[in-house]
Amino acid sequence: MRCRHFTLRRHPRYAQEDADQLNEFLRQVSVYTVQSSNSEAGCWSVLVFYEEGNDPERPVNMDAGQADSELLSSEEQQTYAQLQTWRKQRAQLKECPADFLVDDSTLNTIARNYMSPALAGKLAREGDSEN
Repeated sequence: MRCRHFTLRRHPRYAQEDADQLNEFLRQVSVYTVQSSNSEAGCWSVLVFYEEGNDPERPVNMDAGQADSELLSSEEQQTYAQLQTWRKQRAQLKECPADFLVDDSTLNTIARNYMSPALAGKLAREGDSEN
């Protein structure tokens, strides 16, 4: 097992670039776990524990968000969209890129298997009241 460190800067000028770099790396490896912490320097520190190559038996790092969302039922798509709204709101509060909190593939899995549109909508509305 190997480990790689990433720094995700919160400044809008760099946030998307840093998130894109991390996501590109995650697409190329088999991820075992990711650990993160918020530093006082205005950055997120991310450790990725991984093996070289993309092992199809470990779907943790699938880049399936957009492609899989097309396979969702209309109710699941509604849930997925509300979860994206919730994620964006939380990311703004935490001052970090949205897909750093929860990637598209995970949102897809939640929408497909664990959450109703009503509950996802409630989460998104509660997020609005926190801003």
